[in-house]
Amino acid sequence: MEDMSLPTLLEQAHRIHLLATDSAVHKVPFYIAELIEKSGHDDRIENLKVSQSKIKEFLAFCDAMELVPEDELETHSVVDRRAKKIARFKRQHAAESKLLELKERKERRGRSTKAASPLSTSTLSPRDDDDVLDDDEEREAWLTTISLAICKALDLIEMLKKEEEMLSAIKENQAQEGGIEISEAILEERAKTVQDWHRNAAARARYMKPATPITCATFA
Repeated sequence: MEDMSLPTLLEQAHRIHLLATDSAVHKVPFYIAELIEKSGHDDRIENLKVSQSKIKEFLAFCDAMELVPEDELETHSVVDRRAKKIARFKRQHAAESKLLELKERKERRGRSTKAASPLSTSTLSPRDDDDVLDDDEEREAWLTTISLAICKALDLIEMLKKEEEMLSAIKENQAQEGGIEISEAILEERAKTVQDWHRNAAARARYMKPATPITCATFA
């Protein structure tokens, strides 16, 4: 950052401010995509297409904010894709650890505040507590939450694309062969893939909610 010019620094600061202000709104398409994907609508292929569209909308916003890692934007070979998945897994793990660290840090400081003299905290109204923010930690929490959401969105859209391709191929095969039943093995494979993804997503769900505003009063 020391090498950045003043206009560049101001532009970066403005971008981060917009992100912290609007990120909850811009993550809505991603959450909608998850809900659509989990819905029990009869036309599964249509569900998959709509869900992918919403994820792309979310990723487009992140790309415009220059938050999507460069190695996620282009893939040239199977080796590249494998390396990309490994790097994504590491980013996801780092984001989860960072959010947990921020949460624990806030809880520790909260306990310290409560243990302090009641007179020092009773004079602060809830509004005062909200108005005096620790900008660095709030920004870090938002950026980390977005980073984790990007990892999750990229994993989900890859899974949905594969499922759509598989179901489309099955549908085409049925049309050509007069409605042959979908093999039990294929159905089991699809169900296992979806269940595994949702199980992993559920385990990470607590990290997907943005941290509550971190204030000087809370961290005193």
